[in-house]
Amino acid sequence: IDGVRIEGDSVALSVIGGVRPQGICGSGVIDAAASLLRNGLMERSGRILGKGEVRTNLSGRIREEKDGNAFVLYRGAGLEIVLAQSDVRALQAAKAAIKAGISVLLRKAGLGASEVGKVYLAGAFGSNLKAGGLTEIGILEESWEGLLEFSGDAALNGAVKALGDEGARREAEEIALKARYVPLSGSAHFEKEFIKDLDF
Repeated sequence: IDGVRIEGDSVALSVIGGVRPQGICGSGVIDAAASLLRNGLMERSGRILGKGEVRTNLSGRIREEKDGNAFVLYRGAGLEIVLAQSDVRALQAAKAAIKAGISVLLRKAGLGASEVGKVYLAGAFGSNLKAGGLTEIGILEESWEGLLEFSGDAALNGAVKALGDEGARREAEEIALKARYVPLSGSAHFEKEFIKDLDF
């Protein structure tokens, strides 16, 4: 499952390859969390509502477990795929770390979020993400939604370019000389922002 859309009492899934679901990938988890938030099935704190708190037919998709509630995304052929409370907590930690890292970088550069002109998302994982989900759960600023450019596997593509093109190799070397390493561990600002950004 790489995409989830909840409308009314129905749950529509997008599955890689258009086959029967076998599991859920990272982009599916982000989409599912954004859908639960949007439909009032999950609090901003990340807590999935209990069966008795949901006043629609979707309450039948809530499974109460010892470590929190889970939302059933798919049932079929002896398989149940859920978004568990532990999945949401892991997503919150990743989201808070990314958001806090962005905050540290902006602060070091002396920039505000509104001054960013383009946001590149790289990696094979990045190419399957949806801008709406990223802004809804708070990984990226809402104002950046129209600034996103998905670059695919930029590292591999850049390496191929640098190997086959002298000009591209020189450009990569120049960028490497200008790049600055900004450590996040031990940063009081990072830790403060991380705690602040745990909620959706």
